[in-house]
Amino acid sequence: MYNLLRFKGILILTLILIFQSCSDDDSNSTEVLSQEERSNLRMNHQIDQAEWNLANFVIGLYVANEANDFGRLASQNNTVPDCATLTVVMEQNYRELTLDFGDGCSVNGNTYTGKLIIDYIRDTSAQNVLINYELVDFYFNQIGLEGNLSILFNRSNSNGNLQFTNNLSLDILWPDGAQASRSGQKIMEQIAGADTVDITDNVFLITGFWLSTFRNGNTHSYEVLDALRREVSCAYIVAGTVAVERTNFSGILDFGMGNCDNRATFTLVTGETINIELN
Repeated sequence: MYNLLRFKGILILTLILIFQSCSDDDSNSTEVLSQEERSNLRMNHQIDQAEWNLANFVIGLYVANEANDFGRLASQNNTVPDCATLTVVMEQNYRELTLDFGDGCSVNGNTYTGKLIIDYIRDTSAQNVLINYELVDFYFNQIGLEGNLSILFNRSNSNGNLQFTNNLSLDILWPDGAQASRSGQKIMEQIAGADTVDITDNVFLITGFWLSTFRNGNTHSYEVLDALRREVSCAYIVAGTVAVERTNFSGILDFGMGNCDNRATFTLVTGETINIELN
């Protein structure tokens, strides 16, 4: 009986540690997390946060620059922080936007350094526009990010909404030398805030899949089952479910029904459901 109680206690502790953030890393559901696994869990959450904030900058800058085409006022734009500098190059239909954060720019509790460079061919008659973005000496909270990425903008999807398909290919380097990569695709359908260039009222439904690979060879895959609701005004995903596959662990993460809080549930493949906190 003692061994059975001890086993259950270890399992619950492991699950709590696994899901204390919005994303997670490799672990064994019947063993206490190793120091390496705990570190990977933290790193995966940081990748999620960096990726989400980058996408918001790219989308915000593109929409603001195309304000006239969208019938909006460019003066309403709040995408460019006071501590950053925006440079716009216009050559016929070519656009290049460089957002320079300098040696350190704090935005909503996060610190950015380096440059985010966006370019695209402007075509007001095209249904889809490919937006490329590059990171130059770029750091998010002292974490180095490298990659040449793209977002495919759709002016009107099957629901009549703006849609941004974020193609992910990132290399990440932490100050202590740890490394990881992120690949996949996230489809972001904008369901609110499309009539303004104020990014704080933007709401997206996100579907897709992605894979995180760490230097030790561990991989963690995610696939959205029910669209994730992400509100720029909230620090957390407020609704939706994700199937999680790890080396020795799998289940479904459920973010709830719309409340802006740090609560979620995780259902094991055995059917057991556990209440968790996301931070």
